Amino acid sequence: IPPLPHHHHPSHAMPPAEDIEKGFAFLDAAPLALAKQTYEAGRKAAGARDFPKAAECYRRAKAAGLEEAKTAWDELVAAADKATDAAIAQKEADLGAAIVQLRKIAAAYGCAAEKASTALADIESSPAFAAEKQAAARFIAIRSAARTTPRDKTVADLRALVEELPDTRAAAEARAVIQKLTP
Repeated sequence: IPPLPHHHHPSHAMPPAEDIEKGFAFLDAAPLALAKQTYEAGRKAAGARDFPKAAECYRRAKAAGLEEAKTAWDELVAAADKATDAAIAQKEADLGAAIVQLRKIAAAYGCAAEKASTALADIESSPAFAAEKQAAARFIAIRSAARTTPRDKTVADLRALVEELPDTRAAAEARAVIQKLTP
């Protein structure tokens, strides 16, 4: 095939300024169109009460600069934070219940539950939590062995648990069992 003759096409000339503007406007519109689609997917997920998916969609659409996505994200974060504050307030009275609540919030709100995830990490790295875990493990071991262990040995083990880890939920349970076993 012979080479095509090289013609100077007007299409190789500089396009008019408004064509350039249109080209760039198209580039700007594409991410926004995608952000709107992502936001709508988030709304659909929220309607189906799939808040982790909704949060992820809102977060991505918000990052692309979509204002309604920012509003929806802020509302989701506010709901997660309100639930988190309630769980944290419960911490002093019942650490175990607070942990369960915070885990539920983190699972329910996904990436919008940063406050809950942070609070959970703080608790789980605290000495109080370590004591709770240790006390619970010991209580379970004492309870499991109780059937084949003399009563006074079980009572002594429970008393040691109460003495060494007094401010734990397991210690409270141990006290109740000691009262039952020592009329």
